[in-house]
Order: sequence, then C-alpha cells, then structure tokens
Amino acid sequence: MRAACLVSLVAFALVVAAAPLAGCGGGGATAGVAPLGLPSQAPEIVLLEGADTSLRVVWTAVEGAEAYALYMAAAPGPSPASYQQLPEGQLFTGLTGTELNVGSLTQGTTYWCCLAARNSQGEGPLGIAASTMLRSVAVGALTVRPGNARAVVQWVGPRGASAFDLYLAEDPSVSVDTWAGLPGGRRLSNVSPPLEITGLTNDVPVFVTIVATNVSGDSPGSPLGSCTPTARGAFFLGTPSPVGAGPQGVVTADLDLDGILDLAVADTDGGSVSVLRGLGDATFVSVGTYTVGAGPVAVAAADLDGNGYPDLASADSLDGTVSVLLSDGMGGFLSAQSYPVGATPRFLLAVELATFSGVLDLVVANRGDDTVSVLSGVGDGTFGTTLPYSTGAGPVHLLAGDFDQDGDTDVVSADQGAGTVSFLASDGSGALAAPVASAAGQAPASLSLAELNADAYPDLLITDQGGGNLLSLTGMGDGTFSLLTTVVACPSPIETISADFDHDGVLDLAIVHSGLGSIRVFLGDALGTYTELADFSTGATISALVVGDFNADGVLDLAASEPSTGTMLILLGVSP
Repeated sequence: MRAACLVSLVAFALVVAAAPLAGCGGGGATAGVAPLGLPSQAPEIVLLEGADTSLRVVWTAVEGAEAYALYMAAAPGPSPASYQQLPEGQLFTGLTGTELNVGSLTQGTTYWCCLAARNSQGEGPLGIAASTMLRSVAVGALTVRPGNARAVVQWVGPRGASAFDLYLAEDPSVSVDTWAGLPGGRRLSNVSPPLEITGLTNDVPVFVTIVATNVSGDSPGSPLGSCTPTARGAFFLGTPSPVGAGPQGVVTADLDLDGILDLAVADTDGGSVSVLRGLGDATFVSVGTYTVGAGPVAVAAADLDGNGYPDLASADSLDGTVSVLLSDGMGGFLSAQSYPVGATPRFLLAVELATFSGVLDLVVANRGDDTVSVLSGVGDGTFGTTLPYSTGAGPVHLLAGDFDQDGDTDVVSADQGAGTVSFLASDGSGALAAPVASAAGQAPASLSLAELNADAYPDLLITDQGGGNLLSLTGMGDGTFSLLTTVVACPSPIETISADFDHDGVLDLAIVHSGLGSIRVFLGDALGTYTELADFSTGATISALVVGDFNADGVLDLAASEPSTGTMLILLGVSP
C-alpha cells in the first residue's frame, strides 16, 4: 500500500508540474496537441543474467515511456504493493535506458524482476516477472579423510547450489578440465556431503576438487583436498584364548617381565581372575585361575609391594570388596587378600595419591552407594584405612590425571546414574577433595583421556551409553570441564580406547558397543574430528577392551573379553 501511494504521489507531482504549461499560451488539448496518456504496454524483459553478486537486466522499449521502474526481490511476485515486504525488495526508478546492472547481491540467490513504463501521466501496466539464480561461489571447508582403500569427503556448500560434482585423481593437477587424462581420474556427479569414495589404492595419495552447480552454471573449483588411503588402523581376528566364566574387565601388562604383554581377566561368574601369558605372536597360554571375591568385574595391574613385578587387584561387585593378588615373581600369584570397600564396586585404579611417596593406593568406584573408596597403600602390598568420598549417583568408571595442574594426581569418576563426571582433587597427601560435577550426557559408562585442543590440559572422552554418543569434555586446567560436545554418534557405547592405530601421530578411537558384538574404529585427524574406518563384527558380545602390541610387529592390537563363550578375542592390527 505504501508503494502504491508513492507511485500515486509521483504521478500527481508530475501532473502538477505540467499544469502551468497547459495553461500558458493556449497550450494543451485546446491548442490542437493530442493529450499524453499512460503507457499502454509493459516492458518485456529480454535478458536476465546473473553473475556471482550482480544481475544484468535488459528490456524492450515501450512507446510513450519517458522512464522505467524496476521492481526486484529475492522472492516471487515483486510489485509496487509488495516489493517492500519481500526479502531484499528494491525499487529502481528514473531508468531512462533499457538496461540496468544491479550489484551487491547475495551469491547463489534467486531474484525476481518486473518492469513498468512511466511518463508524466503515471505508471503503465506491470510486466510479467522473470527470475534467475546468481552463480554459486566455490565450495568451502573441504576435508578428505583416509580409510582402508577409501576416502570420506566432507564440504560446506554455498547458498544456492543445487548439486555438486566431484573430480579426483592421483595427481595434484586435477581439475574440471584435466581429470580424465590423469591416473585414477574420476568424475562423480550430483553428489552430496559426506561422500564415501571406495575402490582407491592404499598408500597412493588421492586429490579432490569440487564444483557447485545451479541453473546459472558452475562455480569455480574448490581448493584442493587430499589424503592417502591406508589399511593401517584396520584389524582382523586372531586366535581366541579361553578364560573363566563370564569374563568382564581385562588389563594388559608384562606380568612376568619377559618383555611380552600378558593378560589378566576378571571372571565375573567364576569369582576368579584368569592370567594369560603372552607368547609374543598374539597367542596366549593360561598361567592359572585365581579365586577372588564374588562377582569380580574389573582388574588392575601395578607393583603394589615394590618388588618390581606387577601385582593384580580386582573389584568384586557382589560382596563389596577389593581382592589383591601379589606376584610370586615367576609369573604366578599368591592367594588373594580381600579389603572391604563400598557397595557394588565397578572399577578400580592403582594411583599414587600421596605425591612423591612411591606408594600406590587403590581407588574404587562404588556404584551401589555413590562413593569412591580410597584404600591407602602401605607399600608392601597391604592396605590400611579405607576412606569413602561422595560422587554423583552410580559411579562406574574412573580416570586419574593431573587435571588442575598442581603436580598431584587427581581422580575423575563417570557417574552413570547422575549423567555427570565428578572431579575429586588430590591434596598431595593421599586425601581427595569434595567432588565438582560436570554434565556428561545421559548415562556415562566409561572415560578416557584425550588432547582435544593442543592446550596441554587433559580432556575427557565419555561413552554416553544412555544417549548413544561418544562425548568430549574440554579440560580448563583448573579441574573444571566445559564444552560438552558430541564426537561421534554410536549406539549403546560402553567403552572407548584412544590410541594411534594408524601411526600418523594423532589419537584414534576404538568403541565397544553393548549387545552388538562389534567394535567401531574411528581415525582421528589434527582438527580433532574422527572418521569411521570400519565396524568390526566379532560375532559375540564384548564387555571390555584393552590395547597393546601382542605380536611385536610395531602395530597396536586389541584384546576383548567375550562373556557368553568365556574367551578373550584378539584383533590384530594390520601392518603398514
């Protein structure tokens, strides 16, 4: 309405300005001059040409027109009554030619235009609207991540792009014009991000560029992206080893000091710990099965008595104890000594809480009474006072580290019932402070250390079993955490291992999925993002996972406990 009034006022002003001429010297109709009427025709747009940020409009001349008005908007139907209410609506008046160039427009946007002729009597009829889309700009934020004989390409498309074409080759000169003549040259049309490209050659670099398209043509090619596909980081099943009934937690260490990694497994249903001696070729033989408390679910290995040999301790969930198995110095273990802790212990760590003491304590997550117990080490493999510390509801996992940068070893618990992690600062003398909680998803099941932003402060990776995600918490260096973000989505994750599986200097991830019988491996990059390498189906339900080089080939392997068959599954890393 406002635009219509504006047109009427302009027309009125033109009439008033012309009135003295009509009354001077007998002019006007009475002087024999035919009266000038409104333009009877509408200009026809004959060319509407979009570039990156500009638009060229060319139209036909109309008899009786003294000027032209052009209505334009980034939506259909611009007119005198509507253009001001439409996105990017504009009116161009006083146009005396038949061509207009409009700049400073939005790349990739469709614009509608229509014209009317004007003279001193007013504005003629409005022409038929025409539209065009401005050309797309180049694709941005292109990343190319390697996999086993494949690559995953991600990018950010510009506004207005209707499709994307990808060009790749084994040569950095790849482009729209050169790809067909280059080794490994391919064109993939009408693709969208993220895009997985298969059938590549491992250890041969591949180079990628992407062009955005719309009805106005192609954008310039994106900056070049590249990666080198590799089988490193992949795994295959090795020889399984039998253990006790219902194995859960597992730990790896050189228990007999022969330079080869061994395994110790908590046999939940059997009330025992199985010890497997590594032979150096990723196979294991049983050393023995040792009775502990009822329902052991986790096991830790550390030199608790100071004789140089790793000892073992188990968290016995059904009788609220920790059982300590001291090494006999020959690869075997003495009878267990039990210590009471809280209700339903689920996890434990051996940690030197009294800084520079050289004596290890045991820290236990007690799911049943929402506490963390500290068993104070004496230094000879025995333990004195047991002190409980409150946490969030249902602690099930623990992590140790200097999270507040004071030189003392602190503790963080995953509180599954509360959806938090609790930070318990060490005072350096063996005691812990009151917990400081941070949100950590719906039901955090496990924790692992990470370095997410190169600030030298330890960060956390959290398997959120309730939310179906692997989350991250950024450490602030003072014992607090912020920026809870989703790293990858994964159904029912119960544990994650962070290690450099592909030997590129960046930590990767292996995630265990509850009830799915699979382990998903994600390769990390320097930007802190992760790309799935593969989903390794084991054919069994996995309860816990450890990483180590079990066949001395310089490549990391995995060992997984499988409770339904009472075995340890070995997944061997692929050598470069």
